[in-house]
Order: sequence, then C-alpha cells, then structure tokens
Amino acid sequence: MRTKDWECIDCGKFVSYRNNDSGIPYGCADPGAPEPYDPEFYCGKCKLKEYKKCLKDGINMYNYWQKPKFQLKAMEKLGIIEKDFKLVFK
Repeated sequence: MRTKDWECIDCGKFVSYRNNDSGIPYGCADPGAPEPYDPEFYCGKCKLKEYKKCLKDGINMYNYWQKPKFQLKAMEKLGIIEKDFKLVFK
C-alpha cells in the first residue's frame, strides 16, 4: 500500500495518509450538473499555517462544506459555531 496519495493544496508536496488534513469547499464546478469540489488536502506544515490563519481571521475565516480538522480546532478555541451555514460566536 502506498503511503503518499495526495498533494497539498498550498505547497504542492505529496502528503502522507497519516499526516494530512482535508476539507471540501462550498460550491460546485458546474451549476448545470452540481457536484461538490474535490477535497483539498494539506500537509502537516501547511495545516499548521492554516490553523494560525484561522485563529487570526476569527469569525471571517473561510467556511468549508466539510471542515478540515484545523478549522474545527480553531473554531473550538475561539468559541465559534456554525449556524445556518454561517460562522457565529456561541
């Protein structure tokens, strides 16, 4: 079994199955035949960078359809929840 299957969306490095994070952004490529975007994968270095960015952006952080773990962790730390597809403070 291969251990490197995906490419990091930020730096382009291949990320290990064991040390990655992923999220699916809102939207679709073709409104005529809606299908969600492919997952975006992050390597260990880039997911830490994205986590820090989420902490800095706070309530204005990018909202994913399927949230990556780094975003869920930042939301928990900042006291943010998702309500009606929007990020709001508890």
